[in-house]
Amino acid sequence: MQMESKKKLWRGFALFMAVMLIMTYVSRMVYVSRMPRVKWSYPASASIRNKITAEGTVEAVGARAVIGLDGLLVEKVCVAAGDRMEAGTVLYEVNMEDLLAQLAELHAQEEAWQKQEQAKRRETAVNTTRAQEDYDMNVIELDRRIAEETKELEELMEDLDTHMFRIPEEDASDETWIAWADERLRFDRRIAEKERLIEDIQLEKEKILRQADREVEDARRAQSAAESGLELGASGISQMRERQERIALLTEFSENGGKVAAGCTEGVMELDSTSEIYDFVIPIKALHNDGGNTIYVLEEKEGILGTELSVRSMTVRLLDRNEEYAAIADELLSGDLKVVTDCDRELKNGRAVKE
Repeated sequence: MQMESKKKLWRGFALFMAVMLIMTYVSRMVYVSRMPRVKWSYPASASIRNKITAEGTVEAVGARAVIGLDGLLVEKVCVAAGDRMEAGTVLYEVNMEDLLAQLAELHAQEEAWQKQEQAKRRETAVNTTRAQEDYDMNVIELDRRIAEETKELEELMEDLDTHMFRIPEEDASDETWIAWADERLRFDRRIAEKERLIEDIQLEKEKILRQADREVEDARRAQSAAESGLELGASGISQMRERQERIALLTEFSENGGKVAAGCTEGVMELDSTSEIYDFVIPIKALHNDGGNTIYVLEEKEGILGTELSVRSMTVRLLDRNEEYAAIADELLSGDLKVVTDCDRELKNGRAVKE
């Protein structure tokens, strides 16, 4: 009767735990579904490029020499020193064969660079996916081992309970009592060994997951830098823009038959300015104006269902900006901060979020 009552108690307890597990899972799904989904990137070291545009009228204030585009072979000079020119007067003609050869080479360089950047983005995306898959596989495998060892421990404890119910009668022989006590000691030793083994696996899990988490973060950082283009640095960005600007200019020359004419008296002037290299450059969409220049960073905190991601607002000083990026400064900034760049809902300080 006692054994049957014991089994009913265990079955009831198992059913209760199963119901609690299901309820916990459902409540977690509901809780997580209400979290804002965010995207983030690490601050990068880069310069800020600004373009200033202004309309106006050109007025002659003195004589200036006409200097052709560097690297182009001039075929014919169409004016002489001191000639009076109007808008549209042809100044000189460049060698079309040389121009087209340079243009073809620049297009080839640009195409090769674009392919290289696309390959980098694909590689970093694959590395991020693999790192996350390795992390998930480690979690699954270690949880499986813990579950197996925990099940065996529970079975040992049930066997020990059964053994304790089979205590010999008071008038049993000494050999019977000794055998019963030896069996109990064996159960105690096996249970202690199993508990130590589970604890060792838990420690191993923490160590492996810390390393896997670092690998995932490194892969995500590399992917974020590749997608934003900030990994090029100031020198790489400058070279890319110079090449693209030269392609645009040579294309314009080729469409005009290699003829370079005097400009008009009215028009739009554009001035490009490249700043110094800043330590912390972020996408402009990561900067918020909540009564000041504010960013949101991702942090881990203990929530109602364990470790969660949350956002913390930081007020920063704006050093420079353009349409795409912003340079910021603050004593608490570091390159390891995960700056939120996009969110599908309104963010508030301390709010739990998901990636």
